[in-house]
Amino acid sequence: MLTPEEHVRQLFLHFLTKGMAYSKNRISVERALSYNKMEKRFDVLIYSKDMKPLMLVECKAPRVKIKQETMEQVATYNQVFKVPFLCVTNGAETHVFEINYADKSFRAMENFPAFR
Repeated sequence: MLTPEEHVRQLFLHFLTKGMAYSKNRISVERALSYNKMEKRFDVLIYSKDMKPLMLVECKAPRVKIKQETMEQVATYNQVFKVPFLCVTNGAETHVFEINYADKSFRAMENFPAFR
């Protein structure tokens, strides 16, 4: 069903594959994950060329403002995957963060990372 969130997800997948040349074979969409005995579902998980989790993407409906709760949601999911990049988008606003696990820091990226 094409909900507002699904519409954002489809447009973002188009951006990834057509605009940024990410491989469709390296993208997983809406899959279950288990965290602290709770069943959750992530929106998009992108794998690197060597099939390691690379980026976790959380999609929201356009009317949903991206705020701290959204960031906490994707960060919680990342406890399972430990990806180097986190992304949140509502279609109008997209934020990507690079995580440095060695010094437990992160930084907002100015540009969307190209597929490596």
